[in-house]
This record gives sequence, structure tokens and C-alpha cells, in this order.
Amino acid sequence: MVFFFWKNKNEDSFVDDILDGIFYDDEEVVVMNEGIPYDIFKYFVKTVAMRNKRIKSYFISDWIVYCEVISNSGLTSWDFKVDFTDLDGYPEYSISTEKSTSTLPEYFAKEVINLVDKYRYGEKKVYTSENDIYCWKCGKLNSKEDPFCNYCGAQQDRLEESYVKLKLEQERNESERIRVQEEEIRQENEFRERQAIRDVELAREQAHQEEIRRENAKQFQKFLLKLLPYILLALGVYFLFKHEQYIQQRNREAEVVEAHRKDGDIELSFSHFDFENKEDNKNNPVKYNSVKSDFQNAGFKNIELQKQKDLGFFDRKKEGNVISVSINGNSNFSKGDWFPKNAKIKITYHARK
Repeated sequence: MVFFFWKNKNEDSFVDDILDGIFYDDEEVVVMNEGIPYDIFKYFVKTVAMRNKRIKSYFISDWIVYCEVISNSGLTSWDFKVDFTDLDGYPEYSISTEKSTSTLPEYFAKEVINLVDKYRYGEKKVYTSENDIYCWKCGKLNSKEDPFCNYCGAQQDRLEESYVKLKLEQERNESERIRVQEEEIRQENEFRERQAIRDVELAREQAHQEEIRRENAKQFQKFLLKLLPYILLALGVYFLFKHEQYIQQRNREAEVVEAHRKDGDIELSFSHFDFENKEDNKNNPVKYNSVKSDFQNAGFKNIELQKQKDLGFFDRKKEGNVISVSINGNSNFSKGDWFPKNAKIKITYHARK
């Protein structure tokens, strides 16, 4: 059984005593993980945590270490976890972190493993923070004795301060990027929430309007069904009335026709438009003799021909063209009009002087 007693010594000298194998038998120490006493493991964790000023707090549960880290700005913090359960495995630890771009969790784990390996293997050479340096360009761990990085080949005459500054700048940029990204996500979520609310309200309003429309349609349909008998009755009365009017009109027209026929009147089969000379019939003008024949064929006897001597020698083509036609002085007669058979027909036409 191994016993261990905490002396009032400074941390570094006490760690040296542990590594040198000096133990005190006032308190029992339980050996748990690949020959590493749990209390010694806890003290190694405490030592590394105390050396790093950015580690705000930590606690240990079994062989798992949880750390809270102050951000570069000092305004926020983030967490990481290192599981040392499998100290004899490869790798000897596993890391879970909220900030994947930071090298601090890896640095912390390696420092603890360095102390554990010194304790387990005595003089076996391991990398520590005192004889190692991070490459300023790629961030990989190298020995200070190496003039060039073993990973990217960058010259190591630029000291660790350059890398620290670079990492600080990277972490600040990353923090700003994360902040902007979180703000964009927040705004997008707020927009989606507002849009979802608007969509729900719009859907409700559309459903409400559709329900109102359907209800109005139902009410209108019921109204029409109630009104339908009255509409049919009104239509029946209307068509009956119109039919009666039509019959009466036909009877009156028949009576007029019969009266005209008894009087010997003549019904026109042409109108005054048929005897007009216009631009569209200048190549086939209406002549007075054809008009006279039309009236004679219709049964008219009292036909007067009137010359209008207004043509010169060069206007011979217009000779005989009708100027006007009138029946009892009416020059606007239409097809279907009735006139007495002794009505005076006057035909005026062009003639040479």
C-alpha cells in the first residue's frame, strides 16, 4: 500500500519530489489507472491549470477534466473536456472542445501527460513547455533545438510570441466570425418566426374568408331557391306578355297590308339608296332609264323625268346619271314602304347643256 502526505512545499518542488519517487506515509493513496495514483493525477492537473492564466476554473470527475477558459477578449468564456481514462492507450487522452480552433486544450492535455510520463517512466525524455515551441506558421509542436519546423519547414527564428500573436488574432477573428454568424442565425430565426406567424395568420384569414364565402354562397343559394318560383312566374308572365304583343303587332301589320292592298297601294321592293350615285359605283352609275323601269315594273304610272342641263362637252360620261328620286316629294323612301299607285315619281338626272 502506498501512502502520500501533502507537505507545505511550493508546487514545483513538490512535483519534483513526486517525480523523484519521494512519498510520505501519513495518508493512503489509491493506485487506479495504469500505475498512476488518482491523487497524484489530480495534482498534476491542478499544476498545469494553475500555470495557465486563461483557465478560469476546472473540476475533475474520475479521470475526466472539465475546464472553463477565458476568451482572448476577456468578455466571454468557453469550455473543453479531456478524458484521461485510457492512459495506456494511443492516444492517451481524448478532447472535446467548444472552440476547435484553439490549441489550448491540446497543450493542456500534453502538459498533464508529460508529468504523468515522467512519473511512470522516470528519465524517459518527453516534450514539455520548457523545451518545446509551437511553429509560428502552422501551429505544430516542435523542439526549440530544431531550426526549422518538422511539419511545414518554416524557419523557427521567429519566437513563440509571433505564434501567440497570430493565434490571438485568429481567435479574435474567429470570435468575431462566430458573433456575426450567431447574429445572422438569430436574425434569420427571428425572420422565420415572424414569417411563420404571418403565414399562420394569413392561412387563418384565408380560411376565414373562404368560410365566409361558402356561407354567403349557401345563403344566396337558399335565397334563390326561395325566390325561384317567383322568378319562374315572372318570366312566364313576361314571355306571355311579349308573345301577346308580338301577335298583336303581326295582326296590325296584316291589317295595314290588307288595307293597302284593298286601296291598290304599292309596297316598295327598293329604297332611295339603290338609286344613289356615289364614288364606289362611278364605273357603273345608276341611269334614269333603269330607275324609270324599276318604278314601272312596280306598278307606278305617274313618272316624271326632269333633266338638269349641267354637263359640258367633256362630261358626256355623266349624261343620264341620276341626281335624285322622290315619291310624292319624299326622297327618303325605304324598302317595304307603301305608296298609292298614282303617286308622283320624279326622277332628276344630268344632261348636256
